[in-house]
Amino acid sequence: MNKNKLLYFLKTKILTKQVAFGAFGLAITAGLAGTIGYKYSHPFKPSFFNYKQYMLEENQDIIRKYFDYKEFDTLNQFTNAILTNKAVAGIGSDAQAVNLIKKNKLKKINFHKLFPNVISESDLENKDILAQKLQELYTEQVWQHLSSYDKELEVDENGKEFSDGKRHLWEYFTPYFSQDMVVAYNPSKVLNIKNDENLNFKKYYDLDKQILNDLITTNEDNENDNSWEAGSFSLYSILKTLKKYGFNNLEATDAVRDNMIYGSGYRFDKESNKYVDSYATGKGNDFDNGIKDHKELINQFADLIKNSTGYSLNSPKINFIGDGLELVDRIVNPASDIQFGIIYNGDAFDAYKGADNVNNSHDGAIRYIKPKTNLLLIDGLVIVDGIDKEFEDKVYEVVKNSFLEGLGDGQWEDSGVDKTELHSYLNFDNVGYTPAFKKLVDFIEENDFEYIENWSKPSTMTDVSDDEWEDMKKYEQQYASNLFAINAKYNLKVPGTLQDLITSGDKTYTVNHYDIKPVDEKTLTEIETYWNLKIKNKRKTRVFLF
Repeated sequence: MNKNKLLYFLKTKILTKQVAFGAFGLAITAGLAGTIGYKYSHPFKPSFFNYKQYMLEENQDIIRKYFDYKEFDTLNQFTNAILTNKAVAGIGSDAQAVNLIKKNKLKKINFHKLFPNVISESDLENKDILAQKLQELYTEQVWQHLSSYDKELEVDENGKEFSDGKRHLWEYFTPYFSQDMVVAYNPSKVLNIKNDENLNFKKYYDLDKQILNDLITTNEDNENDNSWEAGSFSLYSILKTLKKYGFNNLEATDAVRDNMIYGSGYRFDKESNKYVDSYATGKGNDFDNGIKDHKELINQFADLIKNSTGYSLNSPKINFIGDGLELVDRIVNPASDIQFGIIYNGDAFDAYKGADNVNNSHDGAIRYIKPKTNLLLIDGLVIVDGIDKEFEDKVYEVVKNSFLEGLGDGQWEDSGVDKTELHSYLNFDNVGYTPAFKKLVDFIEENDFEYIENWSKPSTMTDVSDDEWEDMKKYEQQYASNLFAINAKYNLKVPGTLQDLITSGDKTYTVNHYDIKPVDEKTLTEIETYWNLKIKNKRKTRVFLF
């Protein structure tokens, strides 16, 4: 009996424990193998950030090869990701990058790895040579804009000089796309043109002529208007004139720093008893021209809107919208009551190509005017300081093979390469904003508006001869090209013709582009709080950390 109990004990206790331990060991081994296998097939991917809907999907896929591609709703989300070590690279704004450079959070760009056929390794050691070669790559407006931040980068966030000397935004930032502002308007909505069945460009041009002629002259409507300056193409005069011709429902971007720039160009001068633009600035604090604080600029923007349209900022006649696609849809869509808007040129360019966006719309339906007091926004690539060397090299690899493809690797100069198949061009074709690179901009201006030559004359335009239609198409080509371009001077033509509208001087008018200067978090909060009070009863504005 005792012998049987001993055997039972050996079988049920000791042997089963051995089996259990063995099974447990096998389970651990299998688990580790599974984990290792998963990590091997799903390696760690640090995060690359970008704005929503701001890159061709195919380019996103190239980046996803090594990175977790994330889209943010507000720029502040990307800033926080950098400050909390949750991002290694991404597309951010110019002013955001300046603040991060002052905090020592960004790494200098190795431009040789981005543009190996343009910039050598030895060029990186000579700041003057590097600057010269980058200046040759970028458009004139972009280079001037990047250089304009030099003063902000003389000291760090604590006001102390950098140990490595004065810094430059262009050393830490590779430009992506640029934008300025236009006032866009949809004449179909005041001319009762419902669809293509009664489309007639001549009706557009007749209205455009009236609007432009009003803007370059002083008449009985504005001879006693102390905000009016004939031929200035101020935002005030443009809005007032459009309101006169029946444009009543306005949309505008809800970016308060943008609107502060527009407001800064509308300041009452006691000596002249006029509203002047000589105080225009991109600053948000520390003003040196008599402006007290940000509240004055926001109030001036409110005055500008009120005096030109009759509307307060919280009027139901004004819609402040943060989504570019929504801005485009509302102004193009015949079912929307929005008739005109203060929007970015890239969004207006998208709206101009209405047939691509909304049913029952057509290309050329949107018209525009660029105001004199303007802004220039540039987004670009930044790389976070402290990034692992392996991932830094992979950032350069995926960027060079995606949205910068062909711009510095020799492909653009290869006659056997179809430039329209390069990812840099395809990215523009998808996003629609103005690129920062000279060779890409030149190519687009030379080739992308030729499709207008193939427009067929609408059957409704029986009062337009074939020769007149050819002139109209040439006019539209220049019109679309001027919308795409970001320049300091613009030559306007009499609508529908190739005749100069402005006949004096160099036959152009000047557009002054101001850059948004960065402010600290406390000031930004104060700006946003005051802005939201001014537009109360509206939906909240987006928060941008500049």
